[in-house]
Amino acid sequence: MDTVTVGSVVISTAGRDKGQLYIVKEVINDYVMLINGKGKTLLNPKKKNIKHIHNTYNQIESIKEKLLKKQKLLDNDINSAISKFISEKKEFVCQNRTV
Repeated sequence: MDTVTVGSVVISTAGRDKGQLYIVKEVINDYVMLINGKGKTLLNPKKKNIKHIHNTYNQIESIKEKLLKKQKLLDNDINSAISKFISEKKEFVCQNRTV
């Protein structure tokens, strides 16, 4: 798998959450901590094996910057960023996502 970094938009490829979009909050060895602003919040991120995600090769720069600089970030900001990503990249998301 290609390098996944903080702020990357990824799609879960295995588990109950298969097909869900997440933003990478943190990378720890072969695992990533994922957030989506709804079920998986900043305080309760999802730990997932890096083998079980698909990198979209897109990043949300505003979220990445705030995560790296440890600036104030709300779950609503994350949820909004993912919703905006879906609306802008609708064709990509539909092709690579289990709906």
